Amino acid sequence: MIQVRRNGRCAMSVLWLTVLVWGTGLATAWGQEQKGPEPSQKAGQDEPQRWPRIEIEPKSLNVGEVFVGEDGKGEIKIRNTGDAELQILKVRSSCGCTAAKLKAADHRIPPGGEVTLPVTMKPSKIRQGDRFVKSITIMSNDPLQPALPVRVEAQVKVGVDAIPYSLIFKKMQYGEVRGQELKLKSMTGEAFKITGIQGGSGPVVLGYDRALEATEHTVNVSVGPMPDPNNMHLRLQINTTHSKMPTLHVPLLVEVEKLVTVSPPYLNLGRNEAGSMVERKVKFTTKDGQPIESVNVEVTRYPMDVEAHPVEGSPNEWILGFKIPEEMEARKLISPVLLTTNVDKAGPVKITLSVTVTGPAAAEPGGA
Repeated sequence: MIQVRRNGRCAMSVLWLTVLVWGTGLATAWGQEQKGPEPSQKAGQDEPQRWPRIEIEPKSLNVGEVFVGEDGKGEIKIRNTGDAELQILKVRSSCGCTAAKLKAADHRIPPGGEVTLPVTMKPSKIRQGDRFVKSITIMSNDPLQPALPVRVEAQVKVGVDAIPYSLIFKKMQYGEVRGQELKLKSMTGEAFKITGIQGGSGPVVLGYDRALEATEHTVNVSVGPMPDPNNMHLRLQINTTHSKMPTLHVPLLVEVEKLVTVSPPYLNLGRNEAGSMVERKVKFTTKDGQPIESVNVEVTRYPMDVEAHPVEGSPNEWILGFKIPEEMEARKLISPVLLTTNVDKAGPVKITLSVTVTGPAAAEPGGA
């Protein structure tokens, strides 16, 4: 009996194992039937991805020596070394002095194809031998180089060179007069005349021989006296008969030495009635430490009485009292104010005054 039981248990174990294996195989077969047959290889797996590739020649473009105002020309070869169509989406230049444009038919380049991109550069610098450098950017569907920058440069030539390139008058004092010579030299050997110079006025006086026709000219430039101790920036436009340089420009800078400064530079008196007196304190600073012993105040745009007296114990601080004019009711006044001190060669210091005058509106001219 014991042996029979043992044999029965073994038989039952074998039976359950058989059922389990049969059930697992059935489930696997059903799952495979639902998914469908497994392909031996994915569709298109044996076909590599195709891409366009952009290459250019030259990598950077030098259009050579170009006169200012004239066009330097060159070209760039664009090749497609990939195995899909290359599309040129846009060609962008860094400034208006450089132009590059493809024909409409050349925006699509087949594999192995090549097109020519014409480039034009017009230099604007005016120094002989300067390098004029700009860039263009070629936008395409190349995934590795979607924006390809290209350096474009030219060597500048001028018909007439200005020596010095700019006129600088440093640390001029108020009331001083100073001069410099400006040389104009033909760089082509062509004789020319100076037909006129624009941009010089007021304290700038220019002397030259309008009738002279030569390869070199001298312009005598005199500056001063300055009307106030403020720096001045000008640009002289020189017109000539030279075929390669009918116009050239020369910057002119005057730096005035400020012997006296004042703060604040802007006085806002606020809202005040006509006829009232308004006071404000200002502080003077002198370059050599000289004390301020006298101050004269002039409101340049409107007639206005002003009083000035030093702050006790602080001679470089002054109280300015402004009498608001009776006839300027209901107006906002803004005017330069010139402060002249006892410091020699300092000249007047300019500040700005602002005040809103309250009261009834002034009658319009010609009104009833």
